Amino acid sequence: MILRAPDGDEFILAGIDDFNREIELTRENKRFMRLLDSRGKQQVVPPLIAKWERLIGVKVDRLFVQRMKTKWGSCNPASNSIRLNTELAKKPPECLEYLVVHEMLHLIEPTHNTRFIALINRFMPKWQFYREVLNRLPVRHESWRY
Repeated sequence: MILRAPDGDEFILAGIDDFNREIELTRENKRFMRLLDSRGKQQVVPPLIAKWERLIGVKVDRLFVQRMKTKWGSCNPASNSIRLNTELAKKPPECLEYLVVHEMLHLIEPTHNTRFIALINRFMPKWQFYREVLNRLPVRHESWRY
């Protein structure tokens, strides 16, 4: 699949023939894709979603990436969409996978109740370690100039 941004830039997301989802390519999304590409992982998010869709048994219809000040991701179960923070491109790949799984599980259980905890324990037993790693890292790095 080739994603084209309004300015003509292209990002190739190979390896997923059935990834027919809408991916918003704003300036921030392009930055996210470039950061992934600079780490040699340009194709990381769609394959993760495809992998976990099969394992969890859910379908993500829309993927958004955007800069967020306070959250790593969010989910909208009504529209089967997930939203990821662009800063995840700078974090360890395992943390990105944890966030993808976490948000996808919200398609089944929208709250962080005991059912959600049981689901995440089942699908990603080391989730608490990855959450701890992310919580120790800043959500967003601000550059201050004086």
